[in-house]
Amino acid sequence: MALAWVALTTGCGHGVKPDTSATENTLERTVRKALLDDYQRWRGTPHAFGGTSRSGIDCSAYAQRVYRDLFGINLPRTTAKQRRTGSSISVRSLRAGDLLFFNTGFRSRHVGIYLGDGSFIHVSSKLGVTRSSLENEYWRKHFQTARRVLRYR
Repeated sequence: MALAWVALTTGCGHGVKPDTSATENTLERTVRKALLDDYQRWRGTPHAFGGTSRSGIDCSAYAQRVYRDLFGINLPRTTAKQRRTGSSISVRSLRAGDLLFFNTGFRSRHVGIYLGDGSFIHVSSKLGVTRSSLENEYWRKHFQTARRVLRYR
């Protein structure tokens, strides 16, 4: 079921501006909870290159499914095309739901979904669907870029 994004506004024209930071924090908490709940269903699903189901899935298919199932957004199937989706953001600006891209080897790319608090969910070739830290030396070394697809405003 896709989350419904509702713009919060004040009524009756009283000239009161909505607190956008509070609204954005609420939306981010909602996104994080949805991602964590969905992660519990997928956790441990094995990696399978080209896989798209719970019997085996790869990183780009996982990102594609999460975005479709939780947010009603159709991401491209490949990591290369996903990397051109949304807008580029800095690591300092990361929010729950942002896509993280890594260069993990010659012609090898990887995508994960940021959860907040320095962690992200992705499909590991050894652990399957798992949660990792951006502070991990491997992920810091291979981090390439981040993209925001979800709109918080």
